[in-house]
Amino acid sequence: ITNHAPIGVFQLRCQPDGQRHATYYSRKLAELMGIEPEELAQDRRHLFRYVTDADRDAYEAVLADAVARQVTWATELRLNINGMERWIYSTASPQVQENGDAVYNGYVEDITASRAQRAQIVALAEEQRILLENVPVGIGFSGDGRFIRANSNFLNTFVNTPEQPLLGAPTAQIFQ
Repeated sequence: ITNHAPIGVFQLRCQPDGQRHATYYSRKLAELMGIEPEELAQDRRHLFRYVTDADRDAYEAVLADAVARQVTWATELRLNINGMERWIYSTASPQVQENGDAVYNGYVEDITASRAQRAQIVALAEEQRILLENVPVGIGFSGDGRFIRANSNFLNTFVNTPEQPLLGAPTAQIFQ
């Protein structure tokens, strides 16, 4: 089942003394990380071959903290595979064993497309903000009968003070 899922699945046993042992990796996990499953079977360190140095260090810090506190971890990693950037999301939750070990069951998924979409949304929002602030007329947006956003020209046209803020105020208050 896990070999055909769109995510990579893993299990990691973490001992109180800091030792970590991979007990399971799906083939898809190796594929998402850009390596051959056989390489992963030989040595777990191959898993991080394409992870950028900064993200590897950040991942290790998140993992070490989560293991020390025996809590869930979640992190994003940037891979550089043959000059192509790929983003991976990784998360795992522990099951604490009677002997103090924490067995982490988790998954990784490719979030490259969603990160690109998020970047486009941020860029569009910034473009909208620049346009809105530089247009020579007042523009206000309302939702549910209240002002939710406005440019400075709109705010300067109407009463907008700390004592009587316009944003959040009912639109009927202005247009009576």
